[in-house]
Amino acid sequence: MLRLIAMAGLLALMLSSESNAASSPIKDLAKRVVDRNANWVIERYDIKTKQFGKPDESADPSMWAIYITSVCEQRRDYKEANGPFISDPVQILAGKVKDDGSIEGGKDDGLTPFLAAQALESTKNDKYKPLIEKLKSKAKAPLPAELKTLEQLTSVELKPETLLSMIAACRALAKDGKKEIAIGDKTVNWAETITEHMMKREKKSGQAGYYTGDLRTDALVLQLLNVCYKQL
Repeated sequence: MLRLIAMAGLLALMLSSESNAASSPIKDLAKRVVDRNANWVIERYDIKTKQFGKPDESADPSMWAIYITSVCEQRRDYKEANGPFISDPVQILAGKVKDDGSIEGGKDDGLTPFLAAQALESTKNDKYKPLIEKLKSKAKAPLPAELKTLEQLTSVELKPETLLSMIAACRALAKDGKKEIAIGDKTVNWAETITEHMMKREKKSGQAGYYTGDLRTDALVLQLLNVCYKQL
């Protein structure tokens, strides 16, 4: 499985348009961290059984969505052409979307359709546009965290709900082109601060890296780091 990931990563890097300009020291370190984190997340999917490691994970459509977004937005720019570790989950999720925009087996809370729309958008495959529009009719985005204290950036709570709010806040800042935010009497580079402190919490396992050992949580950590990495 690691050989498949490595080969896909090499192909993605060859095709990537990422700048060859000199990187900052923290970006160089972050590159290795997000790659290890992606390896760990991808290894949780079994391409033979087309399941995640735990039955409850495979039964939850939001888990498929979180997995897809985390992998597709990673700096290696994984897409369906890279292999079944991403193409199969995308097909499985797309097959769960109903005509009314709800999702088979999903909670009726608006969050699952939002995550599914986000996941299909991350594939950059135009054929999913009709499904995305259906999902958006039912979607409810998580509320962005209000970043008021330095502790929010340096001690991110490793819980899905908190991570979703942090990701939403960081996406909004990135969309607005804001590299720095005011916290108290200080101006802080939010992406560097989050990345620096999250890297210290990584647990290493060979060529893979994780934070809690819970797929949902660690895939969301990868999403957060993906957003931050692009701002470094």
